[in-house]
Amino acid sequence: EMVGGIPADAEKVIGGGPMMGRCISNIDTPITKRSSAILCLEKQETVREDVLDCIRCGKCVGTCPMGLEPYLLAKLTEVEDWSELEEHYIMDCIECGCCTFTCPSHRPLLDYVRYGKFKVGCIIRNRKRLCNDGRIVKKYKKKRVKWSLKKSAICAGERICNCCDGKTTVDKKVTARLS
Repeated sequence: EMVGGIPADAEKVIGGGPMMGRCISNIDTPITKRSSAILCLEKQETVREDVLDCIRCGKCVGTCPMGLEPYLLAKLTEVEDWSELEEHYIMDCIECGCCTFTCPSHRPLLDYVRYGKFKVGCIIRNRKRLCNDGRIVKKYKKKRVKWSLKKSAICAGERICNCCDGKTTVDKKVTARLS
């Protein structure tokens, strides 16, 4: 309203500019001082060109500011090879859109990369959550220590700890707790 509203022939509204912007699904979304740009596109500007097979020209690789291989990342996303995507540093992509803009085959490389980053990011977060959750690891370590102390009991009268040198006697409080 402050700038005169949206033009009548606007088909799509993009927040964030033409390269890295995302489509705004609800025009009631607030615009803040952190908003870099608002772009209103007409219908003929929103139609995508027909996607052709990759011709391996290397333009996407040459324009990538992170030195990635967008054509390879897109192909790996298509075949859903998530481990290979992680090895090819898909999470390093800054999603600038240069690869899609320069592609002569009109391939939606950025769309593939965003989807691949989402899937690989979920896998990484789940891996960290399962491996590094303090409560799970601490419980596991405590159980393992208790298990190793129980296994190291040599005779009924004396319990020996195998953590040190095999000769340290465990005091009666620890013995009572483990029993």
